[in-house]
Amino acid sequence: MTRDEFDLWQANPVTRWVFAALEKARAQEQAEWMRISWEAAPPNGQVSPAALIELRTRHDAFGEVVANDFETWSIWNGDEPERD
Repeated sequence: MTRDEFDLWQANPVTRWVFAALEKARAQEQAEWMRISWEAAPPNGQVSPAALIELRTRHDAFGEVVANDFETWSIWNGDEPERD
């Protein structure tokens, strides 16, 4: 994939729509992390570290998918990024 193709893909309305959904999902993961941390904290209950890690991992992954640039995607795919 070239940088121009990547830029077209990123500007595509479908891509932007999917990224908007990922941003909303990211915010929901963060809100759920906060809710669990608050409601399950002593004396109300016990916080599950595994649940918090899972929520944080999804939050971070969604953010990376949206924020990654051409070079990062190229590296993840094992390609040498184009040089300008």
